[in-house]
Amino acid sequence: MIGSMRGSPLRMLLALGLTLPWAASTSAQEQQDAPRPNIILVLVDDMGFSDIGPYGGEIETPTLDALAAGGLRYSQFRNTARCCPTRAMLMTGLHPHQAGIGWMTLGPNQQPDPQRPPAYQGYLNEHCVTLAEVLKSAGYATFMTGKWHLGRHEPSLWPLQQGFDRFWGSVSGAFNFFAPEHPRGIHDGNAAITAADLKSTTDRRFYTTDAFTDHAIRFLDDHFQLNALEEPAPFFLYLAYNAPHWPMQAHEEDIAKYRGKYKLGWDALRRQRYARQIDLGLIDADWPLSERDGPAPAWDELDEAKQDEMDLRMAIYAAMVDRVDQNLGRLVDFLKEQEAYEDTLILFLSDNGGCAEGGVLGNHDIYDLEARNAAYDIAYGLAWANASNTPFRLYKHWSHEGGVATPFIAHWPAGIAPQADWYREPAQLIDLMPTLIELAGAAYPSEVDGQSIHPLTGVSLTPSFTGAPLQRSGPMFNEHEGHGFMQDGRWKLVGRNVARRDGYHPRGWELYDLEADRTEQHNLAGEQPERLSTMAQAWERWAHETGVFPKRKPPQGAPNVLLILADDLGYSDLGAYGGEIPTPNLDALAAEGVRFSQFTNSARCCPSRASLLTGLHPHETGVGSFATAQPRAGGGPAYTGHLSADCATLAELLGDAGYSTWMVGKWHLGTPGPIERGFQNYYGYRNFLAHSENQWDPSKYGRLPAYREPELDFGEDFYVTDAFTAYARAFLDQAREQERPWFLYLAHSSPHFPIQAPRASIDRHLATYRRGWDVLRRERLERMQRLGLIDPSLTLPPRSLVPVDREDIANGFPGQPNPAWDALTPARREDLAYRMATFAAMVEHVDQGIGRIVEDLRAHGELDNTLILFLSDNGACYEWGPFGFDGPSRRGTTTLHEGEALLQIGQDGTHQSYGSGWAILGNTPLNLYKHFAHEGGISSPLIAHWPAQLPRRTAWVTEPAHIMDLVPTVLEAAGLEYPEARRTTPLQPLSGLSLLPAMRGQSLVDAEDEVVAERALAYEHQLARALRRGKWKLVWGKRMPTEPRWELYDLEADRTEQHDLAAQHPELVQELAAEWEAWAREVGADPFPLPDPAGDPSLWIADRAIHVAALVELEEDAQGVLVAQGGRVHGFSLHLDQGVPVFEVRRDGAVQTLRAPRPVTGRALIVAELNDEHLELQIDGELVAQAASPGLLPGQPTDPREVGRDNQTAVGSYASPHAFRGGRILDTDVFCLEVLRD
Repeated sequence: MIGSMRGSPLRMLLALGLTLPWAASTSAQEQQDAPRPNIILVLVDDMGFSDIGPYGGEIETPTLDALAAGGLRYSQFRNTARCCPTRAMLMTGLHPHQAGIGWMTLGPNQQPDPQRPPAYQGYLNEHCVTLAEVLKSAGYATFMTGKWHLGRHEPSLWPLQQGFDRFWGSVSGAFNFFAPEHPRGIHDGNAAITAADLKSTTDRRFYTTDAFTDHAIRFLDDHFQLNALEEPAPFFLYLAYNAPHWPMQAHEEDIAKYRGKYKLGWDALRRQRYARQIDLGLIDADWPLSERDGPAPAWDELDEAKQDEMDLRMAIYAAMVDRVDQNLGRLVDFLKEQEAYEDTLILFLSDNGGCAEGGVLGNHDIYDLEARNAAYDIAYGLAWANASNTPFRLYKHWSHEGGVATPFIAHWPAGIAPQADWYREPAQLIDLMPTLIELAGAAYPSEVDGQSIHPLTGVSLTPSFTGAPLQRSGPMFNEHEGHGFMQDGRWKLVGRNVARRDGYHPRGWELYDLEADRTEQHNLAGEQPERLSTMAQAWERWAHETGVFPKRKPPQGAPNVLLILADDLGYSDLGAYGGEIPTPNLDALAAEGVRFSQFTNSARCCPSRASLLTGLHPHETGVGSFATAQPRAGGGPAYTGHLSADCATLAELLGDAGYSTWMVGKWHLGTPGPIERGFQNYYGYRNFLAHSENQWDPSKYGRLPAYREPELDFGEDFYVTDAFTAYARAFLDQAREQERPWFLYLAHSSPHFPIQAPRASIDRHLATYRRGWDVLRRERLERMQRLGLIDPSLTLPPRSLVPVDREDIANGFPGQPNPAWDALTPARREDLAYRMATFAAMVEHVDQGIGRIVEDLRAHGELDNTLILFLSDNGACYEWGPFGFDGPSRRGTTTLHEGEALLQIGQDGTHQSYGSGWAILGNTPLNLYKHFAHEGGISSPLIAHWPAQLPRRTAWVTEPAHIMDLVPTVLEAAGLEYPEARRTTPLQPLSGLSLLPAMRGQSLVDAEDEVVAERALAYEHQLARALRRGKWKLVWGKRMPTEPRWELYDLEADRTEQHDLAAQHPELVQELAAEWEAWAREVGADPFPLPDPAGDPSLWIADRAIHVAALVELEEDAQGVLVAQGGRVHGFSLHLDQGVPVFEVRRDGAVQTLRAPRPVTGRALIVAELNDEHLELQIDGELVAQAASPGLLPGQPTDPREVGRDNQTAVGSYASPHAFRGGRILDTDVFCLEVLRD
């Protein structure tokens, strides 16, 4: 079990310190020579350097003012620039990469990914101990309230298993202040609390800042009460507020205090804070205030309404900070009441600088003051974050001072005398563990449970308590998201994008003398190159030592790869394929490169994308149909709706080889998204499931994480195709800085509906499309024949039928051919001409953008060694009927536009399609459309351009090919082998073949290679089915739902599928159908999903005895799940580990394992049972293993029962899906017995 060692007996002894939970005795304290302080560590979230009074802020913070005045203030204390890594460093005393959290923790619904490098696994590893564990071993009582954010997927990583006696808070990251809900909800210890059960302790609404303080005081009160008759043990309280992190939410009365105060604007506010900082002695008057950040407008440029909105945003932020201070006041008052104030060390800091996420002016509209209707991620924006970080540059995520500088206050009346001046020596979070170990008289272990523990490299801050210098012998370091810093005395090396997981990129370094220039305004890199080089080399050594990046180098001469995908583009829409739409840039790539005439896709957006990025049939990836937000129960592993763990994306494969990887556009493969699946940056749809959005609405796109660059401003001119092009070019500029090959995946959403384009572009095409689809089909066919794409003897087939496979799309033509153009009324023809002109304008904009990218490549000398691939995800789209549809419901409603209404077609706010009549033009001369396995559904242009390696070819590549062939093609072009496993996860073997030989004029069909020579291409999508072998194509006749049947075509003689030969060749039909069915069974395609459990997949197993049986035929060392139900909270799994049967039961996140003593081969009946008394394993009726029962399952799991794999969250001690391999599962059975109790 991942993380299981963190709950092991030896570690628990270390954590418990041989004391009772949350009631530590005084014995450990009596062993100390001097009194030890209580310790309260207060961490706020996303607060800027200048927000509180002691650091120059105007927000009312009287409690913090008093603590600062009575204690010690640090002017150069630094965090790691981000929530999770700061918490990792704070809790472990290590650099976050050493602890396993070099980036972020796993998301609320993520499971561990063995493919991640160890430094970025996303949860605490086995080579660290927490501050709570160390202090607990020294006799401290340990409590935590607030935000944990150091690992959620496995309860062994939660606070109670990490050394805390009591915990009340959120295991996850950001969450709602008024109504935190699963999976970002509240836990009391290990038990989740529903939002409905969260109770406020006041007459106001529940609010997390109040609640965290309430429970902190309750824990301490209980501690003092339990030790009322003797001197209590010292305590450690970690109080981690989620304020003022977004979502910005506050009590109305707190907001009212600040409403109107921020109408002076951020420019004046920054100047005022800067002046106060100088007066306080915090900032040297010689250090200039940094310039307002470039994207932020001058306050006076905003209109009155926007200024009022921005005043409200900052007022809410101030109210959140104010509320923190109020609650700290309550905590201080409680300590004084308990006479514990003098002996308590209070430390206060923030986890990173002010946060610029949410855009320049924040996100979302004006909202209810108590956020009853607020979006989850509402923020105050870059402009106010710039003010929060006064006087510094940049923000959270960056290693410049605006990202890493934090207020740090230490207050301990018994141990720190009030200091009038600032403590100015640099310090870092890594120093807190050695400081508190020294104060507590604790010991830091070098090993736990046989696992080595990383040594500490920080220094104790105790000398600073008397103003003495620290005993630091070396520089301080940091890295987060490619941004790094090193500080050595007065000198700071800092850079953006200097580190990636694949290697080191030193061109981004800057150098500053912080004694003369704390605000980082004067970069001395050019003036002191030797110092820069020396420091950069030291930083690089540190980065390698701590796992910031593994050493990987791309193959010599490897090409850049530009993969461009159009959406719903028809087979003949490009000029290079016979179309009349102007596409000069794609035509030029085709003329200078290679064109395929029989390239096919998977007939639909999601499955095509799955195959394109993995080299597998879509069913093998889990995306046999459509992407879903969460893994889909039922339908088998071929239809989970998300990419499975045992397939690797092209981005992951190329990234592992040292490529930089970038994506722009439409993902449409659900979650995890592009960043989690190998792309280092992404701009595109905000909704990873979206397939059609308003092309004019930037709020539907713009999914560029705010901490990534660049943030392009399109103003009022946003149009998605042009925006995608702009970001592709911007990403390429960034890629060039990294001096290595790059992979850019540009997935346009055009020309998919809603058909929308600039008015002027539409007008250019109107005259062409007023001529109608019949004339244009004939003209396209003639051009295709002249190009050599289509046999000159072929005649134009009849117009395709209007499908009736859905009840809402007939539009009056159920199962009939599309109507003749001349049979339509003049008004209808004009409406349709506008629709097709819009579609053409969309295609034209795609081409124009490609032209701009190609010119960039040429200008940078990259074009020759860039492999460009262009294709479409499916054929032209008929939805829904010959007249198209209007309205987002797409339920067949068609509006006839006339007069001025015609000018609204394709404009902002519309949601229209062009219909099946124009789709038959797009697919000229092929049969049917997107969704179908006929040629019109699966045929796509494929253009390959790589001047350095592919000679210009005038002849078409005529051999059949499939979209899954592109991954092996790119890998061969890059000189890479496809791995059998990615890190520790076995990968499915590629199903596609490299097309590089065909691109170079060689045949794919090698007589000596039977696999290639006999390759059949198989298809399935939502009951559309086909198999292509040689010239023969068998296709399921999905024309009328009541008459499904196989059709047979000779594609050499009949590419347009007009002459069904099934009746003439029944034996061939039977042979090809059997071959298709064998393939479908192998990949789990409908109607042959991989076997499901017998009986109800939702069988109730909570509080019942469970009996599991599996009849199997096993090869040696068989592996994987036989049958499992449940997930990371409750459930069971019967699986094989190198042939050995294993039965695992999970209760409340903890797993109990029962293993058979020997492996099994051949035919066997394996039976497992859980009852009140025992866990049991039987093989062929023999009891082979037994253990005490952990108890029946206390709750019903939500993950369904599955056979052959555990597709969702893993029940057992393996990584999902742990698919069965090495034999056959003949049958399974699961039944439960209700336990009768007296």
